[in-house]
Amino acid sequence: MLRTPAARDRIQRWAAAGGLRPDTPVARCGVIPRIACVGDVALQSLVEDALAKIPVPVLDHLRKNAVLLPIGRSCAVLTAQLPAPERDADEARHMILVEYQRVHVAIDDSERAAAAFEALLGHECAHSFLRPIVSKDEMRDAAATVERRVPAPSCRRPRR
Repeated sequence: MLRTPAARDRIQRWAAAGGLRPDTPVARCGVIPRIACVGDVALQSLVEDALAKIPVPVLDHLRKNAVLLPIGRSCAVLTAQLPAPERDADEARHMILVEYQRVHVAIDDSERAAAAFEALLGHECAHSFLRPIVSKDEMRDAAATVERRVPAPSCRRPRR
């Protein structure tokens, strides 16, 4: 969990905010339902099973800064309203997209596919925790820079 400077900083912030409490099923049950998950409702139980295996500091990071987007069991595409960020979010919000169908087709065994999906989601959550920190201000600045550099597309037809 401490392989990157960003992960070490996240652990320090988590501890400073009172995160050093016993890791119990009750504590986990208080965090997991608060993690934003928009996507295939048929995958919700697999998502919850995967999250139950993740360390509490990572769960807290996901709760504040990520939106999980599982797809591929009962839906292949999705249009949804993203939930509002948590009040204590301290980084730019990001998505974690994991597709069940691709895993299921590759394995062709429902039980093994479910376990592989859970492992893949856990792996992506670890990437989320280890990735460099991007503040909300840095994200706004980057978006403004792109807007200045990229001209708006023209809807006019070219002249002949």
